[in-house]
Amino acid sequence: KDKKKIEEELEKATKEAIAIPLEICQLSLQSLKICMHLIDKSNINLISDLFISAILLKSGFQSALINIEMNLNCLKDKDYLREIREIIEPLIKENEILYNLIQERIKEKMSTR
Repeated sequence: KDKKKIEEELEKATKEAIAIPLEICQLSLQSLKICMHLIDKSNINLISDLFISAILLKSGFQSALINIEMNLNCLKDKDYLREIREIIEPLIKENEILYNLIQERIKEKMSTR
């Protein structure tokens, strides 16, 4: 194969490698929203499990994000890179805000126990 064909295939594979971690970020965020919803519905004796779930979801989000960033650094397609950044930047902000809210609410609930 010629060099250009190899580079095109590598670019395509890199874009495909971004899809799964991006989905993990989106699913982690959706799951954090469920955690937030469950805080007031959970048995106080199980609230620490909900907190641990939020911690693991945040870790999963961050791990997937590292994978995305590594792959973005390999891309030559600047339009695609910009498109993915426009998707992940709001997710990053929302993930951080939501995790912090969950942490605060659970700590409050645990302290009133």
